[in-house]
Amino acid sequence: MAVNNITPEVSWRSFDFRSEPLTELRSMYELTYGAKVDESVWEWKYVKNPDVGGIRMIVAVADKRIVGATTRMPADILVNNEVRKAYFNVDSMVHPDFRRLGIMQSLYGYTASMMPIQYSKGTNPGMYGLLKKIGYRDVLPNTFMVKYLSIPKLLLNKIRVYSARTGAPPEVRDDCGEKGFIRAERFGPEFDEFRSRVSPGFGGVPVKDSERMNWRYNAIPHRQYHVFYRKKGGRIVSVVVMRIKEVSGSIVDILWDRAEGDEPQSTIRFCAGFLKSSGALKITCWATLDDLRACLRRNGFIDNNETPRFSVFAPNGMDVFANGGKIHFVEGDGDSEYL
Repeated sequence: MAVNNITPEVSWRSFDFRSEPLTELRSMYELTYGAKVDESVWEWKYVKNPDVGGIRMIVAVADKRIVGATTRMPADILVNNEVRKAYFNVDSMVHPDFRRLGIMQSLYGYTASMMPIQYSKGTNPGMYGLLKKIGYRDVLPNTFMVKYLSIPKLLLNKIRVYSARTGAPPEVRDDCGEKGFIRAERFGPEFDEFRSRVSPGFGGVPVKDSERMNWRYNAIPHRQYHVFYRKKGGRIVSVVVMRIKEVSGSIVDILWDRAEGDEPQSTIRFCAGFLKSSGALKITCWATLDDLRACLRRNGFIDNNETPRFSVFAPNGMDVFANGGKIHFVEGDGDSEYL
């Protein structure tokens, strides 16, 4: 323990979570977040992650014990048809006995020398200030877009006069307003062909193959998503992932063929119809791409000016990787740990 205002000597090292004991990490997690580690989420996030070999966990050591930790999840980005190695910051924590000693800043400074592109989202205000101090830059635009389907019912829901529907997962209905959409149970070669075909049409887009998509949206133990393909002439022209929680709907992930003149508008309209018919009273979408945000506005979404404080550290390409308007980041279900 740090006592009498004496700052302990701190060192940093990589931590192999697949072979080293996890006792100290789990104890620190519980002290930091006030909850026990969910074993199913841990196994999904780390053990079953298709990129498990690329996950980088760094720990700070003082007085022969782990006093801080931070993890970098692989999050490669295709920029100008070139795959760039990038990482996403998750699970950063410092033991309560060693806070206010600069340990988190030193951890982030240490990782900065190891990984050229690092993104962060959902950080608390204190952590956000620290990131800006060590050279992170805001990725803009990065606010949530919201479409209100029924303001009166939303107000009634707040005072518990109106309640959300319950029961079986919603089905595709004729009143969703758009045709050609089919529910997708799993991602496979058809999706990979689609992704490879349409990704070069974007200035920048995260690399997500079928294995990663199945892990993220189908294998996840604490979320339920609804995935749809839109097809024309037997080929996929858009893919969308949605989530419904009580009266809130989310467009979580969306990708489309930019050669299709009616996209992404057709898919956004389908989402609005599907989520409304499923009981949603509002729809959110967190997206950075200028074209997508403009299309959302044309379809009744407004900028609510709320931000997950999305930022990037990329000293050798800050102007490129902080330009959210040109890179297609989207994540609308409130989960800050993934891109």
